[in-house]
Amino acid sequence: MPILDISSWFIWKTKEERQRETEEYTEWAFPYGERQRENLTALLASLFPPKDRVFAMVQYLTCRELYEKELKATKDKDDAIDRMINTVKKHKRIIRPEDMVLLMALVLTDEQIDERVQYPSAETIRERAIELNLLRKDE
Repeated sequence: MPILDISSWFIWKTKEERQRETEEYTEWAFPYGERQRENLTALLASLFPPKDRVFAMVQYLTCRELYEKELKATKDKDDAIDRMINTVKKHKRIIRPEDMVLLMALVLTDEQIDERVQYPSAETIRERAIELNLLRKDE
């Protein structure tokens, strides 16, 4: 692996291409629009201490993206969770191990959200994380 990947220096994207990519990512991240982003941001603010809130959305979206990628590959939720957790463990600087199960509980909750965009309380997410953690330890 080269230290500097010079080939990426010369990949140019127009303003329109960058805008389209941003819009596509936003649509993937928040398929129900701004209301979903606001509700999810508020929930993350309830789940994480103030110093971690800015980074919490990045961590959440990273976990969600990895989970969806693994789910497409395996088609089994439990296997996808295990594979996602193993992938994230390799990148501890991105997601702290102590936040992993909480983020996974939120990813699984978000999977069930519909156009009403009604997320459960932070306490419910914490309870799901505890249950998920207990299930993972039993295996």
